[in-house]
Amino acid sequence: FFWCPCFRLAFAEAEATGMPHSGSPVMCVRWCVSLKKQAKFIASFASFLREAHPEVQCEELQLPFPEAEGDSLTTEGGTSAKAPPMVVVVLHKLVDEICEVLMAKPEYRFRADGLCPPVGSGSENRTSEERLRCLQQYIAAHPEACVVDPWPAVQRVMDRHSLLTALAAAGVPVPAHALWGQAQGEAAVEFPAVVKTRLSCGHPSTHLMAVVHTEQQLRVAAERLGEESGLAVLWQSWVHHDGTVWKVYIIGSQSWVARRSSPPVSVESGVSANFDSQSSGQPGPLDVNTALPLFPNAELPGLASGTASVLTALGTTMRNVLGLSLFGFDVIVPSSRPACANPSPPLPEVVVVDVNYFPGYKEVGDVNPALLNHLRTQAASQA
Repeated sequence: FFWCPCFRLAFAEAEATGMPHSGSPVMCVRWCVSLKKQAKFIASFASFLREAHPEVQCEELQLPFPEAEGDSLTTEGGTSAKAPPMVVVVLHKLVDEICEVLMAKPEYRFRADGLCPPVGSGSENRTSEERLRCLQQYIAAHPEACVVDPWPAVQRVMDRHSLLTALAAAGVPVPAHALWGQAQGEAAVEFPAVVKTRLSCGHPSTHLMAVVHTEQQLRVAAERLGEESGLAVLWQSWVHHDGTVWKVYIIGSQSWVARRSSPPVSVESGVSANFDSQSSGQPGPLDVNTALPLFPNAELPGLASGTASVLTALGTTMRNVLGLSLFGFDVIVPSSRPACANPSPPLPEVVVVDVNYFPGYKEVGDVNPALLNHLRTQAASQA
């Protein structure tokens, strides 16, 4: 049974009776997320709205949206004697469902000796397809709705190959990469290298990786990961760095940066090493709720002067390239010349190694008001 918590966001306008505009929009957002996302993020945001913005009205709905039952608040895009027209904001993150659907396509499946291991049950895939179809039908039926963020853009971020290719084409420093089993791009990838799945989320194996140093280690790691997960595999050049990952969080035009330790993987021994990118990294000196606001010329402990301007510019570029307003990306400062998809002599100041749509923002202490302001801005631009 799939629940979709839903809010609705409406902007008050003058009533036909001549009632003056209140100047204060009635906030309501409709979203569809996984139960995990609901527990880790949405519940806190809903609590914030109830306590600080009681004008926000909340209702819990399922997909498909029960259009036949009517609208308990007002008619979308229309008028009512009791309520003004409204702009609906659709906030979504159904990456598990997208992953299940994509895994049925050959390009996202691992194929060794012509065999494709089974992935999930047919009934699970049909359920995911139905959920996605219902949401897409709702969006198509309500072109006046403000969707945060565009559906195709979210799907592209889940595909590491498409993501890295798009960023490299836009001049963003990213590691050189290639799909396992395809010759295109392999010449640019150098050892040591990281082996990972093509899909970046929505499956238990998307965070399992391996560092390899030789063609033999690459073959073993790629085949093991592909056969165990059923997912297509890619490999990318390892970027030597000081063990620190800088996590940049984006909400519209606002951004923050937090420091974390990278997975404790040694690349000096030449021995292949497996690791989980989610469980290995630990918070750095910037603990939970202490991410720093990011803006040009900001002084960031642990980063060279001017790096904040570089990160700010990267955030703007990636917003434009990806077509997203809610995302995070990880960067590292290379300690030696990496094999990048778009070499930037003599040494890029930072290299983007990961992108995540609608992350948890757990290091961002003021995330709830920031998200509320962003949704207001998005809805106002659509009205």
